[in-house]
Amino acid sequence: MEETSNINLMVSGTVGVVSSILGAVIYHFATNFSSRFSESRRKRKKEKLTADLQEIESLHSDSSKFVATCFADIFYFLFIFAIAMFVSRLGFMFFELTTMLNLALWFSAMWIGLDSFRKVTNVKNFEKYKERIQNRINELNT
Repeated sequence: MEETSNINLMVSGTVGVVSSILGAVIYHFATNFSSRFSESRRKRKKEKLTADLQEIESLHSDSSKFVATCFADIFYFLFIFAIAMFVSRLGFMFFELTTMLNLALWFSAMWIGLDSFRKVTNVKNFEKYKERIQNRINELNT
């Protein structure tokens, strides 16, 4: 009887995890599909794309601003990285708290680094980027 309850618990846990992952995936695609029909969401997306295009365009046209932005991003990344290393040394105290804080800091540093890499790549391939963003803005207009 005890073996059956362990199997039931394992099957229930597996089904619960799989169904929650499946539900999250379906919810993601359903919201993306429904957002195509939302006028306010399209307007916000269009404003965000336009602002991003203007930022990359200004970085592409002004090389000193581009270098300053790259250095600022590098120093910001290194600052967050240093704080994360310091917090990881405090792991012997309040283990759960420092672990959660450390994860947040490492993910923040990773996000900053990826965003900086995206900017540099978009400035490097500016014509392709501009064409792609203009096409997306035109799609949102229709």
